[in-house]
Formats: sequence, C-alpha cells, structure tokens
Amino acid sequence: MDDQILPQPPMDLAHIFRDAPMGFCIFDLEFCYVFVNEALAAINNVPVDAHYHQTIYQVVPEVAVRVDKQLRHVVETGESFVSGHFVSDRSAFHGEARVFQHTFSAIRDDAGNISGVSCFVQDITDKHHAETELAQARERMERRTKKYTEALRKSEKKIRTITDSLPVLITYMNLDCCFEYANKTAEAWYGKPLDKIVGMRVSDLMGEPAFDRLEPHIDRAISGERSLFEDTVTYPDGKTRNVQISYLPDFSENGSVRG
Repeated sequence: MDDQILPQPPMDLAHIFRDAPMGFCIFDLEFCYVFVNEALAAINNVPVDAHYHQTIYQVVPEVAVRVDKQLRHVVETGESFVSGHFVSDRSAFHGEARVFQHTFSAIRDDAGNISGVSCFVQDITDKHHAETELAQARERMERRTKKYTEALRKSEKKIRTITDSLPVLITYMNLDCCFEYANKTAEAWYGKPLDKIVGMRVSDLMGEPAFDRLEPHIDRAISGERSLFEDTVTYPDGKTRNVQISYLPDFSENGSVRG
C-alpha cells in the first residue's frame, strides 16, 4: 500500500480503548490496522506503531489464517462474529501458550455503509483451562461410572444366578413394604412373573390376612432387629406351607434401616 495517512478513530474512542486491559483494534476494508491499543500490541508482541500501514496478514499471519473468513463475513453481511479459541505461543508470553477469543463487529459510516471492522481480543486462558479440566473430570467420572455400572451389573447377575438356584424364597422389600427384589422361587410361590412382583406391596401380593400375620415381624426388622419365626402361610399359588421366615434389617452407612 502507499504510505498514506490512514483515518484515525475519534479521540474519545482512542482514549477509552488505549489503556483497556482487553485487546482492541480497528481494521479498514482491506484489513489494515487503523487503530491498535497497547493490550493488543502486547498480545501480538509487535509495537503499536508497527501495526499501522500493515494488514493483519503481514503482522500476525498465523492469526489471519484463522480469522480471515470471520473478517470477510462481517464485511459482507454486517453481522458480528465471535471466533472460537485461538492458541498463541508468541514470545511475548515467554513461551507460554495463551488462549484468545476474537469478537468482530462492523463499523458503519454516517450513511450506514460498512467502513471497517472492530475487533476485541480477550485472553480466556484461565477459563479455557478450567473448562478443559472440567471436561476431563467429567470424562473420568463417566469412565468410572461406566466401569462401576458394569461391575454392578455383573455382580447383580452373579447374585441372581446364585439366588435363583436356591430352593428357598428370597425377597427384599423397602420401608414401604414394597418388593424391590425376588428370586425365581417367588414366581412359583406368588404365581406371578418377577417383573410383576417387583414394585408390589406385600399386602397386595399376599392378601391382607396373610400380611396381618407377617406385619409384626416385618415391623421388628424395620426397627433394626432380626426376626426369625415359623408359621403356616397360604401363598397366592394356593398352597399352604409350613415355613421358617427370617427378616433381616438392611442398614445404610449412617446406621439407619433402609429395607
């Protein structure tokens, strides 16, 4: 370009942004620098005066390659554009890679025509690192959860295999006296498939007369005591059985009974 004097931004604009902590500049329509503040000069590791009469392609070519489409998009459409993350390891940062985000906006003259592009450059290194660490932590958690879930599934399958092979009735009920688990024997004794048994209340499955006989023993287990007794119970399959029943409280980590 000819060494012509480029139009300068209004003095109040220069005053506002000259000492701003965020990088700021203005390009003309050929993407030459019209105004550059000290913060952007530090980011580019190029003196302020060395920007003028130069295009972004000449001053920071590695940045220009990344933002060329965004700049042209703003000039062609007038729409603002926020770029993605851009990593720079220019020597101004003593070899430390920093992460920046660019925000481009159209500048219009009094007639409403686009006459240039403004650019804010924000150092988002700390935010980017925090987001990266959070994403990595989330990924580790997902891997652990998947591993734990798979181990739990295998454990439950093993328990199911063992309990289904036993010729005894094994169930687990919560504090509302609803079945949460039952082994294969339960299907024969209760006359229902397991997926129907699980979720039912004992009183609904056994009937009120049978539940009334069992309730005091269930309440004892819920209070934290083991209840072992013998009784004659008529089950939903129509058979009356002389059974020995054991209700064992299931304690949570804080010592309260949970089932």
